Amino acid sequence: YVKIQPLQGWSWPTKEGRNRNGTHYNFTLWYVELRGIDDCTLVKDCLQWLTEYRQREAIRLCLKHLRQKNCSEAFESLQKRTRIQLEDRLLTRLHELLVIEGAFDPCERLLEEACDRRLFDTYIRRQDYRPIWKQLMPAPGPSGRPGRQPGMRGGHQMCIDPYGQVIYLFGGWDGSQDLADLWSYSITEREWTCISVNTGLEGGPTARSCHKMCLDPIRKRIYTLGRYLDSSIRSVDNLKSDFYVYDIQSNRWSLVCDDTGAVGGPALVFDHQMCIDLEKNTIYVFGGRVLSCLSDERAANCPELPVFSGLYIYEGNSGKWRKLRDDCPAVGVPQSAGSKEIKSRIGHSMLFHQKSRLLYVFAGQRQKEYLSDFFTYNVDTDEIVVINDGHKSEVPSAGFTQRATIDPETNEIHVLSGLNRDKDKDKERDKDADRADRDKGTVGASAGDEETVKNSFWVYDIPDNRWSCIYRNHSSLDTDSDATNNNNTIGTDTETTPTASTAASAVVDAGDTACGEPCQPCPRFAHQLVYDHIHKCHYLFGGNPGRNQSPKLRLDDFWTLEVPLKRLSSEELLRKCRRLVREQSYREIIQRAPQRAIQYLQNQLSQTFDHSVPDESRAFQSLAALMFQCEEDTDSPNPVSMETDPPDDPNYRSRTKVFDTIVEYFPEDMTQPKANLVDLVLI
Repeated sequence: YVKIQPLQGWSWPTKEGRNRNGTHYNFTLWYVELRGIDDCTLVKDCLQWLTEYRQREAIRLCLKHLRQKNCSEAFESLQKRTRIQLEDRLLTRLHELLVIEGAFDPCERLLEEACDRRLFDTYIRRQDYRPIWKQLMPAPGPSGRPGRQPGMRGGHQMCIDPYGQVIYLFGGWDGSQDLADLWSYSITEREWTCISVNTGLEGGPTARSCHKMCLDPIRKRIYTLGRYLDSSIRSVDNLKSDFYVYDIQSNRWSLVCDDTGAVGGPALVFDHQMCIDLEKNTIYVFGGRVLSCLSDERAANCPELPVFSGLYIYEGNSGKWRKLRDDCPAVGVPQSAGSKEIKSRIGHSMLFHQKSRLLYVFAGQRQKEYLSDFFTYNVDTDEIVVINDGHKSEVPSAGFTQRATIDPETNEIHVLSGLNRDKDKDKERDKDADRADRDKGTVGASAGDEETVKNSFWVYDIPDNRWSCIYRNHSSLDTDSDATNNNNTIGTDTETTPTASTAASAVVDAGDTACGEPCQPCPRFAHQLVYDHIHKCHYLFGGNPGRNQSPKLRLDDFWTLEVPLKRLSSEELLRKCRRLVREQSYREIIQRAPQRAIQYLQNQLSQTFDHSVPDESRAFQSLAALMFQCEEDTDSPNPVSMETDPPDDPNYRSRTKVFDTIVEYFPEDMTQPKANLVDLVLI
């Protein structure tokens, strides 16, 4: 079928003169054209394959039905005549052990073998995450008061050393000025340390925001590049792209280059992205808008035409910059695999997968063009592969200040969205300063703008090419709150600020606990997010909650987001399979020897339950009641024989249900059809 979904609309004012909540109308003029190939000579092979596939699946449905009904002779005859296999041989052997023979111990060993072969991984990747937010408060000082921590800010930068368990934070915009303080946070000690109040006075970078940082955990170095300058203070002299490196062990900054644009690198840019290749000791920089002043000849000739930066590489061993791809200036043209240019942008995400040697680039904006494309760049072969051209709906919505992380072990990309805007309401405000304000968090929306701060957390499964949204939280930018406007208390080195904490929890829509404390951060933008891929934990700090009444308000709250650790693991799934098998064994032991069933329940079956989980504890306790429900004369022969037992044998039916449940955990190309033959019968 063809689905037509309106993407734009217009509102009619209400009697009160407000069009915000008035009647909405969608454009209703459509033209639909379907294009394809219907030449019989070209599609004949496809039609033949489809016909054979339908016939094969029909026979497999019959085989599944016959086996479920214990019609062994008909099952074997049909399979022998058609030579069509119902499933993988491993699952056929599992059926023989579990359903036919009732050999539960060998059945468990076969499931262990399947787990070792990672056959459960596909099912696990398709399961939903269970995100858990936790707010981190600084450890109390000697006096018992809360310890020091960075002040409220947006447009700052963070990086993490997953091996040393340390997070570094630098710079940002506090609502009034750029910052130059450098902080470290010990994850194990839960303590912030101010390394430097002003790095510019210690040979490091000056105060800045909209810059980028990356950390080399092997060589213990932090690199920073780029910044934003207001157009009123730009000059030829201060538009140099300085490039700094911080040596963690010696606690010393070094100026690598005072102007990367003069040595083959990017010019001074903001809102770009930077990744590091630990193996080759190289840094990749892509995108961002090039800062220019009125004296710049190109800017003077085309004042309304912004300049975007291309893709660059910095080779740490030689200290040289090199341009890999130019910017593609064409508007409305999607990124193509064969292009020698990459469409540059701002507000995008770029991640480097160390094992696959790929740069992943997602979304962003180029002038008034909102991009939702998704492509990879192979750093070794210089090849581009377009994963999504931006027309697929099940992807994170394009927005400003989105943050992304990557897990090279689980092959997953995580995206936390930021500000989302109505594309048609802001055409008059798409200017240089506005773009920078999004990253600094200095946006001030008017009452008539339909603009929302919306945080949604997405996970992209790289092998399955699938996006999943696991968390949503949003509020309007003009939402009233009880937070107090405290513009005068914003600083770089503060105690835990009550105003920021109030702002962080005032607009939490759905996440309050029974005691009234928030269990998730409020929506925001211009925040920062880092990921510890070893311990599978995200860390979120600061940002702008988007209060129109308090345009200078920033946040200083600090959160962790645990996602993968709360996802079903292969060990948990194997334990669940064991529990299903042992529950069936327990039910059959009750029929033969009730006294032995008690020992089996307390020993073997109890091991498959997590008694710390209330639901599992109650389920285990309910199994004891089965002892009193069994009838005296319910003994049945074991093993079950398909030749002698009637088709409605209760043990065979219950074992089949257990088998059908376990089969769902295996890859679909190994299993029996999911559909049932009886469901195809029309009533």
